Amino acid sequence: YTEEVTDFDFYIDVHPLLPISFTGPVHWSVSDSAPVYRGRMVREIELPSGGGKREATWSESRQYDKWRSERVTQGLPPWIPRDNSNQFRDVGSAVALRSSKTLRQWADEYCASPKLLKEFVYEKVLYGWNMKQFEEAVRATISSTYRRDGSITISFDIKNSKVYVRPQNILSRILSNELLKILLTIFFIYWPFIWLYKRFYAGGRWKVCGGAYSFRREVTEDGPETMGKKKKRWSVFKKANGWRNGATVSSIM
Repeated sequence: YTEEVTDFDFYIDVHPLLPISFTGPVHWSVSDSAPVYRGRMVREIELPSGGGKREATWSESRQYDKWRSERVTQGLPPWIPRDNSNQFRDVGSAVALRSSKTLRQWADEYCASPKLLKEFVYEKVLYGWNMKQFEEAVRATISSTYRRDGSITISFDIKNSKVYVRPQNILSRILSNELLKILLTIFFIYWPFIWLYKRFYAGGRWKVCGGAYSFRREVTEDGPETMGKKKKRWSVFKKANGWRNGATVSSIM
């Protein structure tokens, strides 16, 4: 007989130390070569010279998801390409907007679509900290002061990180309600009827842009005695536009 006993379990809510206006966000968009949702229910890649779009292959989507996971772990901003991942810097929207289309053009394309179950997703992301190194540092700190056998679990929870824009019709409003969606699933109404209707006829999804909030910021010291000196990099916690992020730490015996 084995019983697990939780010694401690707590959540640290990350809050801002600097004003939000000082720290962002930077509006970004995906590159044309990224396999993402561009108006259909399948991932697509934008062809060069206005050649339209093509459906992304399974291999392209898999490689993109793998790099996306690595990028988040390393704390890199979403506009950094895979072949240039060793360069971290604070930039403006001129570099972060990698799509050949402007955000206004993407929004106009969404509004012009006649699909009943379309949705436009604006994703808010954090960057600037290597989360793997941060987790190892927290684990080492706990292990140095809490010398007991057991497992330590550390997770980083981000809530309210996406903004969904959907049309104002009855079916779309029903599917936006999680409770009603669960009930439709239980009674086998969502699967397969509504899902098939959305997948092959009435659905459309845009996941092409978002806002990036930096955990770090480069600032220059004021005063004549600091002229010519390198910039200092400040590390900050933040909570932006109603979304929360933090770390959960627990130990189980």
